[in-house]
Parts: sequence; C-alpha cells; structure tokens
Amino acid sequence: MRRPRFTIATLFALTTVVALCMLVWQKSQPPNAAAWEHAAGDFDAAYARKMFFGKTRREGELMFAENSLSRQEDLLSMPAKCLNFYLHSYMDYLTSASAQDDPDGASCFISLVKSRATEIRSGKPNVMSRVTAILDHLASRQDWYDADPSIYGDFKEQAEDARLALEDN
Repeated sequence: MRRPRFTIATLFALTTVVALCMLVWQKSQPPNAAAWEHAAGDFDAAYARKMFFGKTRREGELMFAENSLSRQEDLLSMPAKCLNFYLHSYMDYLTSASAQDDPDGASCFISLVKSRATEIRSGKPNVMSRVTAILDHLASRQDWYDADPSIYGDFKEQAEDARLALEDN
C-alpha cells in the first residue's frame, strides 16, 4: 500500500484552511469575562452582562425577538467589545420576519447607532459596513415596521443622521 505524499504546498494549504476555520470560530464566540470587566461599576452594564453573558449571536437574536426595546437598552450600556458582538444579534433580528411590525425595535436601533457611534466605529470594519446596510434597510422599510412617521419620525432622515454620527472623527 502506498503512503500518501504531501507536498509543501499541500501542507501550507491545509494549515491555511485550519487557521481560517479557527478565525471564524473565534469570531462566533461570545465575549469572555475579560470583555465584560468594564461593566463592574455600572449598574446598567452589570444588568446587560447578566442578560447577555455567554449568549451566542443566535441566542441574542431570540432575546431581541422577545423584547427588542429592553434588549436595546442593554446595548446602550455594554462595553464596546460586547456591543460590537451583540449588535449583530440586533441586526439579525431587524432583518428577520420576527421584526415585522416592531417600530420600537427599528427606531431604537437608529438611536442606538447615534449614541454609540464612537464605539461602533472602534469595532471591526464589518460591523460598520453592516450597520450602514441596516440603516439603509430601515430607511427604506419604515412601513414594514409599522412605524408611523407622526410618532417615530422619518426613518430616512434619522438614518442619515446616524450615518453622519458614524462618520464623525
């Protein structure tokens, strides 16, 4: 029986694939305890930690489906690294069928982006690009969220304001 021969190129390719798989796995892991350390002295941040610590991105999305308004408040006080992880849960929720007719969830996302723009900017580039895409999505689907402009304002204007906040230096 012949033993397979691995060339250096084959070994390099396998090593690269393993490294990429590890990178993807690490990105999908919830923030660890060290990421939450800044929550210690802040009552609101400590509550956010209680609600989200150890939760996966999918579990976070389900939490937004249960009560987007309260979970959005948790994101307001999270440390930046945690915010940039669970922001994806919020965005996953907003683009799911569960978010239809949830004007509070849609409107509060725009407000969250305005208030945490500095922390969002400090995150990975994929966070910024996805937030911008979600702002465009909300601006074009205000009716789908059943967000009456006389109550929630114009999502197009608010989304533009949020984009400007993200661009500030």
